[in-house]
Amino acid sequence: MIKKSKKFVILLFLFWCQNSFADGFVKGKPEYVRTHNGTAIPAWAPPTFWFTLKGVASAGNCAKIGGTGKVLFAAKTAQELTLLMAAIQENKEIAAHFNDTDETQFVDGFCNTDYITIENPRVTGSIPV
Repeated sequence: MIKKSKKFVILLFLFWCQNSFADGFVKGKPEYVRTHNGTAIPAWAPPTFWFTLKGVASAGNCAKIGGTGKVLFAAKTAQELTLLMAAIQENKEIAAHFNDTDETQFVDGFCNTDYITIENPRVTGSIPV
């Protein structure tokens, strides 16, 4: 009986781990973008910036912006900011790839995007096409 209980607990733990962490994509129209001048907090100096996507209320264990229920992503390149601003100007969706399984991918608790894709991204499997 104890062996069966241990197996059950191990399977339950593995199932929880698989569903608690994600390495994937979300998509939506950018709706909130924030940058800092870096004087107060040098780690937040450009090119680091933050953004939310309309309709994205969850992305694995990525943190949400206080009280809004929206996932706040961080990005670290001027190229991503340029693409994000172009998406806003053209009213386009983007797909953002995130990895919440690697703590080095976080910026102050928020998931850092590995890359973003513009122009009506269709997310299939693990790669936007």
